[in-house]
Amino acid sequence: MLASVDTDGRTEGSALYGLSVAGNDLYWSTAGDGGGVWRLPLTGGAPPSRVPHTFGFHLFSYPWVGSPNEYQRTPSGPSPFGVFPPLFGSLLNVQTGEFRTASVPAEVSFWACGLTRCVGNLPPGPGDQRQPAATRLRDGSDERVFPWMSAMNAQIALDRFTILTVSDEDQRLVGAALVDLVTGDAADLGLRQEGGGIAVSALHADTDMYAYELKDKMIIVDLKKIE
Repeated sequence: MLASVDTDGRTEGSALYGLSVAGNDLYWSTAGDGGGVWRLPLTGGAPPSRVPHTFGFHLFSYPWVGSPNEYQRTPSGPSPFGVFPPLFGSLLNVQTGEFRTASVPAEVSFWACGLTRCVGNLPPGPGDQRQPAATRLRDGSDERVFPWMSAMNAQIALDRFTILTVSDEDQRLVGAALVDLVTGDAADLGLRQEGGGIAVSALHADTDMYAYELKDKMIIVDLKKIE
C-alpha cells in the first residue's frame, strides 16, 4: 500500500496500490472488489480515469492486471474454512489483451501466482498433517516441493523469489528463508521465532530490493543481483 488519498470518488477514495509509471502516464489500483486500474497523465491537465476493461482487476505489474487480489479472495467449497481461489490466478495484459489463468492443485489451502509461476501449500499426504510448500508453472508443469516449508500468504517477486517459513520435524516454526523457485535454492534469513511467530516482510510482484531488520541492523537484499 502506498497511500490513502481523497480523490473525490474518482478512484473510490481508497488506498493506492502498485503505483507505476509507463510512457507518459501514471497507473495505480484501488482497494475493494471494484478495483480497476486508473491512469493519470504525468503532464496533468486531466482527472484520473479508469483504464477500459479493468473493472474487477488490480494492478499486478504494468501492463499486467490481475484478479483476485488479497481483498477479493472469497472462500468456496464444503470444508469449514472453504477453498480460496489463487491470488492473481487470472492475469490480463491491458496492452495486448493476452489473458492467463492458472492450474491449481485440488483442495490447496493457499496458492498465489506470479507472471508465469505459482507457489502455495499442497494438501497433507496420507498420515501426515504437514502442508508442504510447492511451486509450479501456471500450466501445472515443472512442480517442485519444499517439504519442511510453508508458503502461507507468500507472494512471488520478479516471477522467481518468495519468502517461505521453515518448520522442524515436529512442525514447530523455526525460521524463514528466501527461496529461488526456479532453482530451488534457499537462503536462511536469520529470523527466529519470537512470541509464537516470525515477523516477515512481504514480497510483491515488482519487489527488487528486499529489506528486513535483524538484530538491530537493516538487511538489504538486491534480488536483481542474484544470478
